[in-house]
Amino acid sequence: MSTTVLPATSRSILSLRLLGLLGMLCAPGLLIEASIRRLPSIAENRSTTLTSLLGLIYIIGWIAGMLGFRRMRATGDGLLARIVFSIQIPGLSLAGCQQLMELSGSRALLESPFFGICDAAWPLSHLFMLFVGGMVLGSARIHGAARFAPLGCGLALPLSAALSTLNHLVFVFSFGVVTTICFCTIGVTVFRAGQPEGRAKGVCKDPETLKDS
Repeated sequence: MSTTVLPATSRSILSLRLLGLLGMLCAPGLLIEASIRRLPSIAENRSTTLTSLLGLIYIIGWIAGMLGFRRMRATGDGLLARIVFSIQIPGLSLAGCQQLMELSGSRALLESPFFGICDAAWPLSHLFMLFVGGMVLGSARIHGAARFAPLGCGLALPLSAALSTLNHLVFVFSFGVVTTICFCTIGVTVFRAGQPEGRAKGVCKDPETLKDS
């Protein structure tokens, strides 16, 4: 995977590095969650707490990667890119709220209509990555294998669901593996975009698109 390093202010460098690091560290969240759910030694209530926490970590990394991509203007710099970002972040925030409600253990919250909305935000946010991935390809600002990572995040759900006819475990773990690889790639891309060395090979065609907000 080749990546372009962008000239940036110290503020931009710090924020991109932090966002990229969060994206990389949180990417395996669902894969680890799937593994934990298979451990018979973990009690059900503890498993729920751990898996909810891992889901929240995964969402935090996802948001960090998308914030980094927005700073890099990876989906473009026009009105459509701003609209997409304005839809995506609230959607991810709703998904994160589901994990918080599960962690709270409040029956009232878990049985509320809002919980159902937040639950639906999970698959819809993954499918929305298909649109984001198309915009990243269309903007042609990300180079190398990294430009396909957002699209891979969106394809992970339908492709893994197709495998569920073979075995449920295949679905769960294939989804975890694909999302880990793709979101980690996004994190690496954002992190390397914040390197201060100047331009290197690959991530962004137009380094002047890097913004502080």
